[in-house]
Amino acid sequence: MGLFDSGKINMKLHVDNKTVSPGDIISGNVTLNVKQKVHIRRFVVYFYMSANQIVESSGLMHSDGMDRNRNRHNRVTNVPLFTQTIKNETDLEPGIYTFDLNIPVHINIYNNPYQTINNVMKGASYNGKAVTEDQRKQVMNIMKVFTGTRRVIRSYYVKAVVDIPMGMDKVGIININVNPKEKETE
Repeated sequence: MGLFDSGKINMKLHVDNKTVSPGDIISGNVTLNVKQKVHIRRFVVYFYMSANQIVESSGLMHSDGMDRNRNRHNRVTNVPLFTQTIKNETDLEPGIYTFDLNIPVHINIYNNPYQTINNVMKGASYNGKAVTEDQRKQVMNIMKVFTGTRRVIRSYYVKAVVDIPMGMDKVGIININVNPKEKETE
């Protein structure tokens, strides 16, 4: 086993559907062609979210400790939402390995935290009257004054990883689009 053992493996990652909704299942397969015997620590397929939080420091409050002189900063977080182990420590054999990954039902797919609040307010009422579009905009603007503009850009991926001890892991990644579930009509 050496540093470049991942060269002994050719990987092809495939998913049946690249556009899914919360609660759906992503089905697919990983085709592995092994040129030589390779010992692996494990072979795993992930469904994960990469969240890039962008904060503009125009707000009055800076609870995240951001320096007032800085206009903007980014924070990237990768969160595995579902993991399926295909094989644990073994000698890898060539073949087609299938997987089914569950998309969490309560996943926040909006890229803007204010969008979530705005959607909640659409069904709200004040003094027995429905909240108007102008009232929602006013609340959003007030929130931005106090907290600054925050945007979270979420990307979703299926990632297959063959973990090779003391070697370079073999990785395959496919971008997945997660859309809101449409309301069922009767």
